[in-house]
Amino acid sequence: MRLSDKVAIVTGAGAGIGEAIATGFAGEGAAVVILEVDEARGERVAEAIMAPVEERCFKKPMSRRSMKSMLL
Repeated sequence: MRLSDKVAIVTGAGAGIGEAIATGFAGEGAAVVILEVDEARGERVAEAIMAPVEERCFKKPMSRRSMKSMLL
């Protein structure tokens, strides 16, 4: 677990490269923040990542505006 005690913020984590990065980082022990404007895709990835560690995870739907203000 090379990334235990680390937090990764992954934008576009609902598909493609972002999904692969989020899944890989979670597999290496990182806490992963999934940022995705398509709620259904983000939810699908979050559920897959959270399955083995659900007690340590939470999710909060966010709008594009909310994400932008949080990151800037």
